[in-house]
Amino acid sequence: FALGTELLDSGKDEDAAKNLRRAVELAPGDIEAQMNLGRALHNMLHHSEALKTFDRVLELNPAAPLGRFHRGMSLYALGEFEKAIDTYEWAAAQVEAMGGEVARLRPRATIAMFKQWTARELDLRREAASASETPPWWWGRG
Repeated sequence: FALGTELLDSGKDEDAAKNLRRAVELAPGDIEAQMNLGRALHNMLHHSEALKTFDRVLELNPAAPLGRFHRGMSLYALGEFEKAIDTYEWAAAQVEAMGGEVARLRPRATIAMFKQWTARELDLRREAASASETPPWWWGRG
């Protein structure tokens, strides 16, 4: 497990994933090994597999804010924007409730802003998609 984490921290995601898979096989209840495996998979753009790994983290500890946050990242990468934002909102509320330095950063306000940006992005995508449906005469064909 320690080697996998070291490899992950040094950016060697494929080697880390291989090592962390073995760690998870040996200790399936190790939340930290599961979490780091999910992070490596996410970094390698294996988002579906990362999502399953973060789901396992949450099966082991449903109240793990970091597990929910990383799950949200995978959902977002898979285009599941609304589910991702719901996940981020839950995690932000949990982190704020912990108090301390992180609460001072107001994670819920950050997520609210992120939610607005995502809504704008989706609107722009819809607008671009409809704009690409121009009639043939627009391009001088017809």
